[in-house]
Amino acid sequence: MLVMRTIGLIGSGNIGGTVARLAVAAGHQVVLSNSRGPETLAELVAELGPRARAATAEQAATAASDLVVVAIPFKAVTTLPTAALAGKTVIDTGNYYPARAGSLSDSWRQQPGTPVYGPPYGTFDNEKGQPAGEDVIRADLAAATR
Repeated sequence: MLVMRTIGLIGSGNIGGTVARLAVAAGHQVVLSNSRGPETLAELVAELGPRARAATAEQAATAASDLVVVAIPFKAVTTLPTAALAGKTVIDTGNYYPARAGSLSDSWRQQPGTPVYGPPYGTFDNEKGQPAGEDVIRADLAAATR
């Protein structure tokens, strides 16, 4: 038996919007927020229907029955309503890489579709997800071309 939950979403861009669509399709309520304010989410809320509403980030965290999805850029993490998140299960969709090698001008080498994009976590056919060794990562980085 499906238990309908209210899921709070802090960040309603590509990832947050997709999670909201999936949650509504599964029968859950969603409370959406973003950094620009609830009024900017009218189109997405209309698309999602009566199971969705817009709010501030703090309201989204407070309204969530027990699950909050955070889908914001890493630079915005200090804006999270920490008190409202206390006691909640929080899923962070961020993909923070603290030790990215090279200059900003070389950052294209680690974009989707380049050989180095997946190997730090193993090849896609490796179901166990064993991290690749430094030699594999360096070789794939060297092989990445524009």
